[in-house]
Amino acid sequence: MTIGRPLKSTAVEDEQLNRIRRNVAALGLSQNDFAKLTGFAQPTISQWFSGKLRLNVDTAEQLESTLLGYVEHTETTVQLVRIDLERTTARAVLSVLKPVAWESGLDDSAEGDK
Repeated sequence: MTIGRPLKSTAVEDEQLNRIRRNVAALGLSQNDFAKLTGFAQPTISQWFSGKLRLNVDTAEQLESTLLGYVEHTETTVQLVRIDLERTTARAVLSVLKPVAWESGLDDSAEGDK
């Protein structure tokens, strides 16, 4: 019999694994996508998700951190695309309105030429 502190469990609670599973699904990632994102083999991901292989706490935290980084990266990308779309739309609108304004005499720069 060994005397001392009880060993800390390194197995992940079902709640944490379920949270990871739900987040992967909510992001629309397949197990293969998640495997590529995390660097783990797809069969390993499958075994974790099915409960055939126990996931340790450190790895679970790494997976959650990777998911958070993916979400932050995705949100940043979406914001950049929105900005680019707004600029492109503004340019397109101006390219249509500028000739119309000039033809109707509403263009300020045309008044200086008269």
